[in-house]
Amino acid sequence: MRKYLCLFGLILLTVSSSQAQEYVMAPVEHPGALHGQIVLNGTPPAPLQLLITKDAEICGEGYRTRTEYDVLATGQLRGVVVYLEGVSEGKAWEEATLGESINQQVCDFQPNVQVIQRGFVIDIINSDSTLHNIHGYELIGRSRRSIFNISQPEMGAIPQAINPVRGNQVSLECDSHDFMQGWIFVTDTPYATTVDENGQFSIGDIPPGSYRISTWHPKLGSLTQDVIIINEESSEVNFEYHIE
Repeated sequence: MRKYLCLFGLILLTVSSSQAQEYVMAPVEHPGALHGQIVLNGTPPAPLQLLITKDAEICGEGYRTRTEYDVLATGQLRGVVVYLEGVSEGKAWEEATLGESINQQVCDFQPNVQVIQRGFVIDIINSDSTLHNIHGYELIGRSRRSIFNISQPEMGAIPQAINPVRGNQVSLECDSHDFMQGWIFVTDTPYATTVDENGQFSIGDIPPGSYRISTWHPKLGSLTQDVIIINEESSEVNFEYHIE
């Protein structure tokens, strides 16, 4: 019995220690940077056509087009998160581009994909004169867990902390309009961003050292590369997703 109690205590200590390791803001000497682009090789499925069954005067009539693979004619892929792993200390959060709100407008989540600091309180806004019920689900592998469920019968903003327990990925849905879909990537450091309109990214003020850089796309998943950040240099890192 004592053996199992000791083992249980060791597990608790390990979990507590891992949870206690938080990102530390500190001056970065001779910082480096990363830049690059995300491309998709292959032909993506056609956009979904989802029937609008209510609030046509606000949401529009007919069908809502949902583009799950937003690819430019030149192959660059949009709607992708890029983040650096293994950074324990570095630039201040204020230097990062982080989401501050989720806006439900014309029955659409805006922005569709965004990066938000873990535990950060954002405004969930209803800009439509109809009921929206935003439902956030933490994605854990193929499973998901409800982390907030907010009914907004009137226009306005409601504060909400974004704090999944086990992962980084959050799916947004509206229980009143089943064609609405959005995504959040929750970050533990400021070294995370979404690609721009050209499918390109840049991350700066990185402490020199060895790291892992990863991407996340809601439908295509993750890609990873090892990188070395060199003093006061910007390195190029490109990612290529493949689809048949």
